[in-house]
Amino acid sequence: MQSNTPPIHMHPKLTGASGWLRRWAVGSWLPPLFVSMVCLLGAQFSYLLFHAMAELVSIVIAFTALIVATNSRGFTKNHFVYYVATVIGWCAGLDLLHALVFQGMHLLPTNSANPPTELWIAARFLQAAALLVSPLFLKHVIRAVHLHVVLGLITACLVWLIATDHFPTMYVDGQGLTPLKIYTEYVIILMLSATLFFYWRMRAVMSPRLFNYIGAALVAMIFSEFAFTQYVSVIATANLVGHVLKIFAYWFIYLGLVYSTLTRPFSMLSRVSSTFDSIPDPTLVVTLEGAVLQANQAACTWVNTPLEGLIEHASHNLFHDPSVAVQSCPVCVRIASGEALFTEVVRIQQPERILECNIAPYQIDNGFQARVEVVRDITERDRASKKIQDLTYLYEMLSATNRAIVRCNTRGELLAALFDTMVKGNAFPMLFIAMTDTGAQPLRIIHAHGFSIEHLSDLATSLASTQSVLGRLIQNLEAGKIISLPVTEKESDDPWVDYLYEEKITNRAVVPLMVDNRLMGVMGLYTRDIKLFDAQQLLLLEQMSSDVSFALSSMHASERTEQAEQSAKLSEHRFSEIFDASPSPLQLMNVKTGKMLGLNRAFQLWLGYTLNDIPNEQAWFELAYPTAQLQTQLRAAWTQSIANARRDHRAQNSPEFSIQAKDGSMRVCTGSMTLVGDEAIIAWTDLSDIRAKERELIASEKHFRNMIEQSVAGIYVRRNGRFVYVNPRYCEITGWSPHELLDHSVLDFTTSDPDNIQNIQNAWADLEAESPSVTYSVPVKHKSGQWLELELHAKAIDWDGQIAHIVLVDDITERKRQEEKIAQYVRQLEGSMESTLRAISSMVDMRDPYTAGHERRVGLIASEIAHEMGWATERSKSLELIGLVHDIGKIAVPIEILTKPTRLTPLEMQLVQGHAQAGYDILKNVSFPLPIADIIGQHHERMDGSGYPKGLKGDQILAEARVLAVADVLESMSSHRPYRAALGIDAAMDELKKNRSTLYDSEVVDAAIRLIETKNYKLPT
Repeated sequence: MQSNTPPIHMHPKLTGASGWLRRWAVGSWLPPLFVSMVCLLGAQFSYLLFHAMAELVSIVIAFTALIVATNSRGFTKNHFVYYVATVIGWCAGLDLLHALVFQGMHLLPTNSANPPTELWIAARFLQAAALLVSPLFLKHVIRAVHLHVVLGLITACLVWLIATDHFPTMYVDGQGLTPLKIYTEYVIILMLSATLFFYWRMRAVMSPRLFNYIGAALVAMIFSEFAFTQYVSVIATANLVGHVLKIFAYWFIYLGLVYSTLTRPFSMLSRVSSTFDSIPDPTLVVTLEGAVLQANQAACTWVNTPLEGLIEHASHNLFHDPSVAVQSCPVCVRIASGEALFTEVVRIQQPERILECNIAPYQIDNGFQARVEVVRDITERDRASKKIQDLTYLYEMLSATNRAIVRCNTRGELLAALFDTMVKGNAFPMLFIAMTDTGAQPLRIIHAHGFSIEHLSDLATSLASTQSVLGRLIQNLEAGKIISLPVTEKESDDPWVDYLYEEKITNRAVVPLMVDNRLMGVMGLYTRDIKLFDAQQLLLLEQMSSDVSFALSSMHASERTEQAEQSAKLSEHRFSEIFDASPSPLQLMNVKTGKMLGLNRAFQLWLGYTLNDIPNEQAWFELAYPTAQLQTQLRAAWTQSIANARRDHRAQNSPEFSIQAKDGSMRVCTGSMTLVGDEAIIAWTDLSDIRAKERELIASEKHFRNMIEQSVAGIYVRRNGRFVYVNPRYCEITGWSPHELLDHSVLDFTTSDPDNIQNIQNAWADLEAESPSVTYSVPVKHKSGQWLELELHAKAIDWDGQIAHIVLVDDITERKRQEEKIAQYVRQLEGSMESTLRAISSMVDMRDPYTAGHERRVGLIASEIAHEMGWATERSKSLELIGLVHDIGKIAVPIEILTKPTRLTPLEMQLVQGHAQAGYDILKNVSFPLPIADIIGQHHERMDGSGYPKGLKGDQILAEARVLAVADVLESMSSHRPYRAALGIDAAMDELKKNRSTLYDSEVVDAAIRLIETKNYKLPT
């Protein structure tokens, strides 16, 4: 039989390897080679001409590939090809902008090479990043609109960043490429290399030719990007090479896309006609009225009729049930109704057959609607299906159990999933799962289904008893062997069995749950079907039992392994922390391999060596011991110490010797080595400072007396209250000679004022109490009769083998006089500032006579609250002064609003609220010891940010401002206002308690509550 499908003409294939190579060379290499030569020829006249030609060729290739892929997308369904074509199309758009603004095109106000370089990097980075994710679309679908929107937004953002000069600089005129540009090119190369690697990993889902073309394109891109890292001038040779390679890269992409979107699909189309006849099932093309338009060879064989006998005949009479009218045939009715895609089963009585008719839409070129109908005889399949359905419920439980095994990570999760699976199967009206943690009875019930609550205790009792029917069954369980027994009336002496019998349970099975071949639990299954537990059912349950037991054993092993690993990690972490944090220098070395395993921080600080400096024993001996003779001696001692440690199982200690540090200095030390297996821990004790201090001490004793004799500070030594030594400078300060001072009491040269004597004795007592040093000042009588103020710095020392006190003397007579003058001046300034603030407060009171005294009272209340909070007296006192001017900003508020006897309008309220900012503005340029302007500006802020003027929150508000806020509320609510009578202290306290921590600082509110409610503080009047 001849097919009516018209033949499809195809290009003849080149035969032989040489023919293919010729075609590949001509089609793949000659066009880009020719174009590149033309572009390079243009470079001889003008680099700008070369650049425009090269970029234009790449852009045309990219846009052509995009157009071809877009127009063929509906036919090829190749989402990968469409994605790649769309990406290079959008990148070509950036390349077009790059070419238009290139240096020399004079389309921008400046002739800098940076903007085109930035556009180039943006295009290449977008291209590399998009290609990096392109392997995803070898297996996934992408929506064209979404792809264009995403790429369009990214492109627009990149252009905006470059246009607004927010894009990083890539080229500096006169200097060349920036390091960022070069590093970015290397990142792009890395991304392209990764893409090539992913393509190679997924080459199985790509046609070999597509993989070769795309791979060649990526290699060309990589070398192109590398070339673009090498130039300094935009007209450099590296730039020429990069653009030529880009032409080749885009050409290879174009070849790959054309092959995937045109060549390969049309090659496949040529095989359609033969494929139609190769379909084993009868396949028809019918009209909506059921007339046959085309049929394959299988359809002709089915009805034993040539194709000419089928064309334009009714398919119903040939392939459906002819005993049923066309109007009643479900297939014909659904086709005639216009339904396009469905499957219908037709049962034919004579001969008895079951047909499956699969209908799909088919549109002929002229728009004529038809249907493709595939007819399949499923009689045998239907019979087999019924058999399978009878067994399906058995395997569903096993499958669900295995899924649970894979999904669950703990024993509890697995048992819960197993229980849910058994319950959902509806095969067992009653079931339970019982487990033990020790492998010994009694088992405890974990899950139960179908049992009444009052009889669960009977089940628990039966599980706990080894003499019950259930207990005996559990004792007889073997690994993997299920026990199945009917429930009979003869067992009625067992309450649990009595309950089962009452519930008409006729059969039961006890399934063992094993862990490492030990019975750790059971699953009890109960049914009212005496035949349910047949051989096949029991085999399934045994398989389930085996799978669950294996999973439980694996989880148990995993838990043990995880615990062991965690313990090992914890031990390793603890050792590492202790090793590294140890104040003693430590080394960790493998004595078998000689490898240095670790040096703690103390060791590195001590000698300066790191693990890179001394990776092994050889390097350690060469660096630490400078002479070959010493190395030989210590190597022998080290070997002997290792042998002794293995034999005696105890630490080995070294004699005192010297080690050379990294800076060349020598360290006197001793070492202690402990051997654990093949790892030695060496702990070092640095004696360098001790030995140096011993030498220094000897020398210092010789120079000490000379030093204090020549000291410019007055020095004397006192023992038992008497002078035992005075240096010349002390005699010069006091006017007394050594003869007049030595062996005399120190107290003979000071006043007998009791406070002075007590001060001196307290200082002496502190020194006797082993205080390291004391500083105190005393009046001392000069030989001339004048009184001096001396500051004494005393410290206990060893003087001639006995405890004494050395005292450094500083004459502070003049400094004391100056300090008194300064203190007096400060008191005058503070008085002036307080008078100024009180004057400002009076000025505010004069503008708002209805609230006169409010500022003063707020200051007094704030000062008391601060004192209650434990603030220093000076800081608390400062709040009293700040309170005097905290409402100074009301100067800026019209007096008509301040004195208005009714409630303020919202606009008037906004004017009043502006007084806090106005107060800040008035005082912000005035120098005060405290930030008074900030405190005044914040005294109406609230802890939750609801205050004004800035809506500050929490710790953003100064502590003084938080205290003023509470004091302001207390005074305002307790005092009379033009628009209302005083609310009273109770209402004010309720307000503070209600909004504690929300509006007001909790610590300040608590202090106010203690002050008023506990200590009965009365507000000032």
